[in-house]
Amino acid sequence: MSIRESKMMQTARLLKLWNIYRLLRRVYVPVARNGLVLEIGSGGNPYPRANVLLDDSIESYDRWERIVMDRPIVFAEAERMPFRDKVFDFVIASYVLEHTDKPEEFLDELQRVGRAGYIETPNAFSEKIAPYSMHTLELNVDEDDKIIIRKKAAPHPDLELTTQRKKAVGDSRTWMRFIRKHYYLFTMRYYWKESIFYEILNPDYEFDWNPVSLREKFGSESLQGSRMRRLFLSMVRLLLRPRCDIDWLSLLKCIECQSTNLRYKGSDQKTGLQCVDCGRVYPIVKGCPVMFLKQHKPRFGEEVNEDV
Repeated sequence: MSIRESKMMQTARLLKLWNIYRLLRRVYVPVARNGLVLEIGSGGNPYPRANVLLDDSIESYDRWERIVMDRPIVFAEAERMPFRDKVFDFVIASYVLEHTDKPEEFLDELQRVGRAGYIETPNAFSEKIAPYSMHTLELNVDEDDKIIIRKKAAPHPDLELTTQRKKAVGDSRTWMRFIRKHYYLFTMRYYWKESIFYEILNPDYEFDWNPVSLREKFGSESLQGSRMRRLFLSMVRLLLRPRCDIDWLSLLKCIECQSTNLRYKGSDQKTGLQCVDCGRVYPIVKGCPVMFLKQHKPRFGEEVNEDV
């Protein structure tokens, strides 16, 4: 079962008012006022309605802006989220799915922790004509409302097509203006409820190339965005952000043994979380739980001490 766009979004799409459509889709979250909403990979511009955020790095390597931490946030992998089953009424994954090399694990986790949600990515056409070297997937939605996924065989699958696009359109700023004007042509949008229907065309393909992050490609300073844009977005988030007190112990589980029996380590609730069953300790950094598998090396600007 899928969720339809709002009537205002349908009207904007019909009239080809893509800038208005882009704004509307960021505020359209079809849940009750007290519904709990998770956003995965929120980076520097989280959806205003999201109550809880999840990201894999405090540095926000693959986003244009610095990461925003203005509400409860957990640092973990989207493919192994430390949340209990079906604790969220709605899960947003906007421009995140195309970064994973394990799309089946990513999508299965969305369905496990949420009852419904929204996925948005560049579509396969966009990825062919203007590929990003940090993207691993090409995605579309077919006529049966199923996500079709192809793992990219190279960072730039069709160099000739990319070269022709650069000659025809010009520099990256001109291209970005063109995409914003014709937003609907270059994106894959998918509302879902209860289940996500998808097919991976080359499931056995093993990636033999490494995605390049925005930070590695452009450096940290170029990722900050304009000061006016950051100020505007922060004001929008402040006006629209829902008020919600989060009880971490009621939402989280241990990703090592899957136990929901967690407790705070220390009386101040700021040191860490500990699994009562297996003893695993998860540090809390800047007020945020850090919950990766032990072999995973999170990308943090500071050392994460797991022996808290």
